[in-house]
Amino acid sequence: QLPEDRVATLADSFQARLSELIVHCGGVEGTRRTPSDYPLARLNQEELDRTRTAFPGLVGISHLPPMQELFYGVSLADPKLGYEQWLFRIEGPLELARLRRAWEHVTRRHEILRSAFLSDGLSRPHRVVLDAVTLPWTESEPVTGPDGAGPDLEAMLAADLEQPFVLSRPPLSRVTVIPGAAEVHHMIWGTHHLLIDGWSWPLVLADLTSAYQDIDGAATAPRAPGYDRYVRWLSARDVE
Repeated sequence: QLPEDRVATLADSFQARLSELIVHCGGVEGTRRTPSDYPLARLNQEELDRTRTAFPGLVGISHLPPMQELFYGVSLADPKLGYEQWLFRIEGPLELARLRRAWEHVTRRHEILRSAFLSDGLSRPHRVVLDAVTLPWTESEPVTGPDGAGPDLEAMLAADLEQPFVLSRPPLSRVTVIPGAAEVHHMIWGTHHLLIDGWSWPLVLADLTSAYQDIDGAATAPRAPGYDRYVRWLSARDVE
């Protein structure tokens, strides 16, 4: 049993430290984040500080699941591996400004499309999510073919493949629209397998279609589940 004066001293000390903590959290320095703010990250304080400095708009950090980490390592060895090029033929009237707004909506709605991947200076690779990104958007001259004055679609596709993403520079997505003859357009969507797989691309394209048809209605749609939800679920599984 402690003496009464010893208990009083401990209580005063605890109150003093608690007051210091309250002042700290209420001041400018209180905006500093700690690893506990990002439960899916596997970073120490120094790594977290560097990451937040490198990505001022950061809103999320998580480690990579095993399969994603494998693809990340392969993509570092050869940046062209993992790049996915989608070519769409669009027939009929097309409002380019409306299509661009639809793509911007999809990028805002799906956090995976606002993600980047990094490992330099970290003990293991991580994914970071930014609050906003600017989707690279290109409107090309009309396609005419190798004998015409305009660009050649096949040459454009080949040139696009020669420009792989830098995984630490979001977004890992870009769109090029190429007008054609008689209301026929082509759209090239470049993305990366770290973001999109066979299960997810139909969801992205469905959202794109809905947003193009009704951009105001799409803006009120519920937020798409984040990829962190899967990472959290997988982290809770038993490893055998």
